[in-house]
Amino acid sequence: MDSNFENELIAYCGVDCSECGDHKSGKCPGCRKTEWKEGEECMPSACCRGKGILFCGECGEFPCADMEEFYRESDSHRLAGARMKLLKSRGRETKLNIAFLQILPGSGLSDRLALGMEACREAKRMGADIALFPEMWSTGYFIPQDRDALEAASLGRDSMFIKCFASLARELEMAIGITYLEAYGAFSRNSLALFDMRGERALDYAKVHTCDFGEERVLARGNDFPVCELETAKGPVKVGAMICYDREFPESARLLMLKGAELILVPNACPIVTGRNYKLIKIAV
Repeated sequence: MDSNFENELIAYCGVDCSECGDHKSGKCPGCRKTEWKEGEECMPSACCRGKGILFCGECGEFPCADMEEFYRESDSHRLAGARMKLLKSRGRETKLNIAFLQILPGSGLSDRLALGMEACREAKRMGADIALFPEMWSTGYFIPQDRDALEAASLGRDSMFIKCFASLARELEMAIGITYLEAYGAFSRNSLALFDMRGERALDYAKVHTCDFGEERVLARGNDFPVCELETAKGPVKVGAMICYDREFPESARLLMLKGAELILVPNACPIVTGRNYKLIKIAV
């Protein structure tokens, strides 16, 4: 196998051996076990070494079918797979413009439909590839506690309100993430519908970590963190979603990462209260 690679060389574990000085010590900075001579490729695993597997950290190409199969089958090395994908995209990075629609809700569903559609049109005029609404835009994050009122405020997945944003995404050739109080059987959920630039439904997500200590105690929870390939004007991108409180739990992002998400959309309606603002200031300092 030809090992005349240029620039840096990378191990299957995702360790770039020439980005730090540890390669000079003859041990992989990731596993600290496998030894190699300076100038040679790092192979930090017995399974890699046994197969004589090397691959280029510049182009990210697999040198053989065995290596590619190893990546696909090994759950414990998905991080490395994500890094490989990043390396493959070097030199052709795409900048996505995402519009976070910071708008106040009107007095009813028809107001929010009109306000939302105009905000999307403005986002498109400003060059957005994706427009994302605040959490539960259909109600302005108002959650009725009475069962009958909650049912009346909930919308079906294929309601006219949702279909209008699908049509708008197709018209503007811009992906749109619309949030709403979803009718889900006998229950209601805090949900997001994501439409691609052709108006096709790409992803549906319901908030998993509901705020049971507040108004959301009357809502049903979602049970998954799906990932989709979203078509945008800049090309496809793997997208997942969380909603507000989901972001407080590291497992949410971890699951999305393991499923290959390159972008995580996080609508929320969380106010910056004094205590929270103080914490953010401390982090920034």
